Amino acid sequence: MSLDAALNAAALALSAGAVVIVLFAVPFVVVSYRRRGGLTFWRTAGWIGTVVYAFAIWTYTIPPLPGPDDAWCVGAILDPLNSVRGALHYAAAGTPLLRNPVLQEMALNVVFFVPLGFLLRAILRRGVAAAAIVGFGVSLLVETTQLTGVWGLLHCAHRFFDVTDLATNTTGAVLGSLLARAFVRPGADRAGADAHLPRAVTAGRRLTAGLVDLLAAGLLAGAVRLLATPGDAPAVAVAGTLLAFAVHARFVLATGATLGERAVLLRAQPGRFPAVAARPLRLLVGIGGCILLSGAGLDLAATLLALANAAALLFTPSRRSLAQLSSDLRLADARVTVAARSEVSPAAAAPRERRAQRP
Repeated sequence: MSLDAALNAAALALSAGAVVIVLFAVPFVVVSYRRRGGLTFWRTAGWIGTVVYAFAIWTYTIPPLPGPDDAWCVGAILDPLNSVRGALHYAAAGTPLLRNPVLQEMALNVVFFVPLGFLLRAILRRGVAAAAIVGFGVSLLVETTQLTGVWGLLHCAHRFFDVTDLATNTTGAVLGSLLARAFVRPGADRAGADAHLPRAVTAGRRLTAGLVDLLAAGLLAGAVRLLATPGDAPAVAVAGTLLAFAVHARFVLATGATLGERAVLLRAQPGRFPAVAARPLRLLVGIGGCILLSGAGLDLAATLLALANAAALLFTPSRRSLAQLSSDLRLADARVTVAARSEVSPAAAAPRERRAQRP
């Protein structure tokens, strides 16, 4: 593969991965807070890397598909020593070791599957045996896809099926798993061990909620645009804005907390203003106002309002956004009330038990 082709494959993997990450970001946050109690930087980075790596496997092994005038039909290399003989042939011809093209290809096949073994241990806590099995299975899937002409999409194979690749790819996955042992601590990521316990309401957690709200609004508006015809652009923009605002308003007006805050297990605590006044005020000064301003074409005003909310959250003594300050609403961990309800003192439980035992 040439340098230009490699760069194009990397760009395609990053682009496709970014789309999937954006689409599944909100569910990922919701599941992480409910199964694990929150987000961690390394686990989030690991899953992002996994998505991009999955697309990289595809972009580096299948595209580019041949054109109609290309001579591209190839066969299968079933001799496991074929690459070894090729490497020895170049060595006998005086080719330096580091410039031996066969050795370079074999080394790249090993290196390319190292992240697979590393991620299996880092994310799923699976060891060397799992890395070998999964590495072989993924490699076999790739080689079979090439052998079958992308499962019948092409009338013949456009890349060689090579059994040596099965061995080098599996070796890379095993090496990645062994490498991960130096970085991944055993038992450091016990899934759900304390997910039900309340945690601090940090600025990072509230910023995550705000990003979820903005992302959800953008996805809703974008979905409306995808379903519309090109001639209806003005009406589509208005409909997308109204849908995003309506969904956001439903959460804020009903509970005082946004969709993003509910995703990170936060609940609103009332202040000195009644809910009938505080919640609409928070809606318009917060993300709801950003949605309306952006929908009206006032992107600069929407950006400034979002930055003002973030700055107030980060730099005011109370650590509340501008919308929370104006409505006097505070945020608390939603698991506080759940924990309180689940912990019944023996003195309070005794009368209930006696009543239950009466005939």
